[in-house]
Amino acid sequence: MPSIHISLSASICGLTAALAVTITPSPTEAGGFWRGEADTEILFVEGKRVVRLGAIYASPMFDFTTIGGLPATDTNYSQNFWSPNLGFKLQILPNLACAATYFRPFGQNGEYGPQALTAETGQAIAAGEFPNPTTSSDFRVDEYAGTCAQAFKIGPGRMHLIGGVFYHDFDYINRTVLGDMELNDGGFGFRAGAAYEIPEYAMRVQIIYRSEVDHDAPGTFYTSDLGQAAGLPGSLPATGYGTLPQSIEIYAQTGVAEDWLVFGALQWTQWSELPQFDYSVQGLGDGREIFNYSDGLVVELGTGHAFTDQLAGFASLTWDQGVGSGADIATDMWMARFGAEYDTRNGVIGAGVAIARVNEGKQRYADGAPFDATADPDWAFGFGVNFTLPF
Repeated sequence: MPSIHISLSASICGLTAALAVTITPSPTEAGGFWRGEADTEILFVEGKRVVRLGAIYASPMFDFTTIGGLPATDTNYSQNFWSPNLGFKLQILPNLACAATYFRPFGQNGEYGPQALTAETGQAIAAGEFPNPTTSSDFRVDEYAGTCAQAFKIGPGRMHLIGGVFYHDFDYINRTVLGDMELNDGGFGFRAGAAYEIPEYAMRVQIIYRSEVDHDAPGTFYTSDLGQAAGLPGSLPATGYGTLPQSIEIYAQTGVAEDWLVFGALQWTQWSELPQFDYSVQGLGDGREIFNYSDGLVVELGTGHAFTDQLAGFASLTWDQGVGSGADIATDMWMARFGAEYDTRNGVIGAGVAIARVNEGKQRYADGAPFDATADPDWAFGFGVNFTLPF
């Protein structure tokens, strides 16, 4: 049976999330700020040297239905985003391959309108706190990684031991009416796992563990004109700290008929490792952004088909249980993904789309949210492209 190259890694972000099946993004997965996984699938692509270049784009369309008990008039708080996905594989020995990859596994960006700012200001005053509402927030993690797979002949197939290290470049910007806090930090983590495959049946079972990374990020609070008018200096030292979570993904695929295969994946992410992001601004005091997420679970099932020896496609359905507990709106969702790959004989071109339906949710000040709000079900869309060149 012809080999169908269908690689999958679950993906997503607090207000959104992103996913990838080599090519397709998704707008919410494993909850939190997860936007996808590095392209370790390139280790299984045939060829002594392989380059894969890709990008995903996601368009979440999330807005509030009510704010503070009143009908919401603000526009979407979620923002569109894109992410490159780069990989290079080298077959060092017949049984040893290594890959260098780049991706943005975590991220979040949102902008909040006047009604949300008014609600956050009112809640702060009612609680006896100094009001400094957030106008927008933006953070992302750039991951640079090296991963290797050592293969052993076992029975009719091959066992692969997989391991590597990655480096996080963490950037965080939080804009408020009094100023902008900009933080940056770096940190190392590792991934480890194993896979067993029988290529003639298009069968593979794989498990990959990805470690958590602690961040203690220094930076600066740049005071706005309003803040300086209130007597604050132009800039102040700042720090922030939190842990980006560990995760485990199990993936399996097998051929079921000529030119057909089925695949599935399960991903668990320990978002409870990040109950909040703490920060401190010298001269202003301490603060925190509360999440109180539960651990995330994502399940995906799909099928792939080789239409010809050059053209293959896939379709899948994903369920994400959601991670929100009231500190923000991060509810469960269903997502469909569709994609295709075409072998030009001089490289493989891939493209895919994702459509997600996110269920209704609510956040409450009593549960750690900056203000009370509800959201009706919303849609999110994504697409991705890539090009794979073995040489």
